[in-house]
Amino acid sequence: KHGEIDKNAWDACVDSSPNRRVYAASWYLDSLHPGWEGLVLEDYRAVFPLTGARKYGISYLYTPAFVQQLGTYSSSGSPGEFTGAFLAALPASFRFIDLNLNAADRMDTATGKQEKRRNLVLDLSPGYETLERKYAVNLRRNLKLAGKQDHRLLNTRDTGRLVSLFRADRGRRLGNIGEDDYKRFEELMRESLAGGKGSLLAAVNGEGEWLA
Repeated sequence: KHGEIDKNAWDACVDSSPNRRVYAASWYLDSLHPGWEGLVLEDYRAVFPLTGARKYGISYLYTPAFVQQLGTYSSSGSPGEFTGAFLAALPASFRFIDLNLNAADRMDTATGKQEKRRNLVLDLSPGYETLERKYAVNLRRNLKLAGKQDHRLLNTRDTGRLVSLFRADRGRRLGNIGEDDYKRFEELMRESLAGGKGSLLAAVNGEGEWLA
């Protein structure tokens, strides 16, 4: 249960996992899905977050808004080797399960309906100059044109403005994000900024208008 989780040990496991993602960090889950629970192998050798809810009297597991993926994270061994055991250990009280697992998870046996999704990840470690050489010609041309504009990057803490921009664009197209989701998302950003875990950058023009 949530109150039984050693969050320091939990975060240490997630941080040392080869497939570590911020979505499984305790502070991230606390903001977006208060009361989350988890499956823990041995002394936090591996963990599996449980984000459950209840609707029409039925308990179910789902992937909350603004959480891209969850699944298995481990401090030793390959995370995927524990996926089957975690899925088999899911509480029977969950009548319906719709979870986004991560790329390290392995489904060795048929466990319900599975769907593979493409996730694009760009390794930034080679550095910008190396990456830029692989850009398409048209992108390099657009970047050169943008460089001549009166645009600048602004460090900001205006989380409400970012949420408003997102709602008007991507959020409007998704259409399945509720008011409580947006409130929790903004609280997450404030928590991230206050704890030095994240930053918020705005691209603005000469009139101070937010472009991105």
